[in-house]
Amino acid sequence: MFPPLCKRIKVQIRDSDKVNDVAIGTHFIDLRKISNEGDKGFLPTFGPAWVNMYGSTRNYTLMDEHQELNEGLGEGVSFRARLLLGLSVEILDTTNPEINSSTEVQVEQAPAPPENCTGKMEEFFLFGAFLEATMIDRRIGDKPIHFEVTI
Repeated sequence: MFPPLCKRIKVQIRDSDKVNDVAIGTHFIDLRKISNEGDKGFLPTFGPAWVNMYGSTRNYTLMDEHQELNEGLGEGVSFRARLLLGLSVEILDTTNPEINSSTEVQVEQAPAPPENCTGKMEEFFLFGAFLEATMIDRRIGDKPIHFEVTI
């Protein structure tokens, strides 16, 4: 329906593990940024564009205490994936029964993106040194601490 009844679209990557089916990254697309309801407005249109997905810190235990970051209820800190995403909206006329229009979602097979769409792959050397770590909570100070550098 347009104008839409919601303000954003949720795109989510889920882990289909047999133990727990959980989200590992979430991105929201704000419909107000990709459409305009005015007289000279346009329907939601997006991409194709790369969308980065972020989630909670990499915790390799069964229960993730920061699972809300994977669900998009905060700003995720760990890179999870990059999706090539495109979105277009069409309005169907469901008032005229003579026109055979279906309100079901139609999924169209998209052609494979060209191999060079991800950009030029370059190798490089990265050196990182942590010289100091301060303000570490005393409760976790005696446990191993992991640092991660993400580009």
